[in-house]
Amino acid sequence: MYRGLVSAEPASGEEDYAFHFEAAHFVTLGLLYEGNKRFSGGAFAPILRRVDKFLKGTFPKTLAEREERAARVAEADEALARVVARLKKRGISHPYVKNFVLARTTPLTRQRKTLPSFDQTFKKLSENLESFDVSHVRYEDIQRAGLMAAPAPS
Repeated sequence: MYRGLVSAEPASGEEDYAFHFEAAHFVTLGLLYEGNKRFSGGAFAPILRRVDKFLKGTFPKTLAEREERAARVAEADEALARVVARLKKRGISHPYVKNFVLARTTPLTRQRKTLPSFDQTFKKLSENLESFDVSHVRYEDIQRAGLMAAPAPS
């Protein structure tokens, strides 16, 4: 949809179509899914929801910025994949492992009055992922965190 609007409505911008996009992070996730259909967007969505905002300007100008943002998230995803691979090498394999690692490395905390910029957030996230020590992680910790995050049965 975004790429179609770039050519169909070049004088309009993201803020004009905010209702159609619902949230700014959906645009970034959409660009990521274009390149990688198996991208783990559900793991990154909570972080993106807090720091990704609609950009000012026209679609042709903002598309380049969106693609840069998608590239930063993809870099963080590659760093996350390396951490998950190290955990699997230790014998820890759980469906919630990506979310567990992201929750431990996110630069955003619950009580933030002012949020850092998108660039600062993903730069710090990548640094945190690179320095993440997998030797302190136990399977029980991931299992317990996954149990807490699971919705209650209806």
